[in-house]
Amino acid sequence: FGTAINDPYYTGTYLGLCGGYFFNESWGVEGTYQITNLDKSRSFKDILGIGGGPNANEFKNRMGVNAIWTPIYAKMSLFDKKIIHFDMGFTVGLTQINYENPYSTTDHPAFTETAKKNATLGYSVGVMQQFYFSENMAIRVDFNNTFSTQDKVAYTSKTGAKAGTKSINDTSLLIGFTIFDWRKK
Repeated sequence: FGTAINDPYYTGTYLGLCGGYFFNESWGVEGTYQITNLDKSRSFKDILGIGGGPNANEFKNRMGVNAIWTPIYAKMSLFDKKIIHFDMGFTVGLTQINYENPYSTTDHPAFTETAKKNATLGYSVGVMQQFYFSENMAIRVDFNNTFSTQDKVAYTSKTGAKAGTKSINDTSLLIGFTIFDWRKK
């Protein structure tokens, strides 16, 4: 669960699920899926209020596969009472991003349904850290950047005409719960 960090036109939350497999202590692979619950930001609404509209798509969901490298494993002391184990890793992967043009709804009813939903292939780069509170469970924090190229639709268009493409960076900060398979040592 987390939030969007760098989107000036949308605010809201992310919800994701990851499943992974580690080949050894340092290298693994994981599949990911994230959905969003976003709303137009105050900036977006202010621009609409003066008769304009930003050419900004709404990120809906993504699914992908990541390689995981965890080169850092350490322990820290908490008030000389408890030792907490943690590891830090990096992720890189391919992802399919599904996005929607915001003017295909009641804001701009002339748009067709095909102009509304789009998908693109991108890549993601992230940093993750896990804090273990038992041998098989941890709290995981992910800082993830997803990069893609998306088609834009001009607000002034009455038919959903494309306004070119744009490179997009979606950044999220997620915190979650990790359970490790305890059947194998």
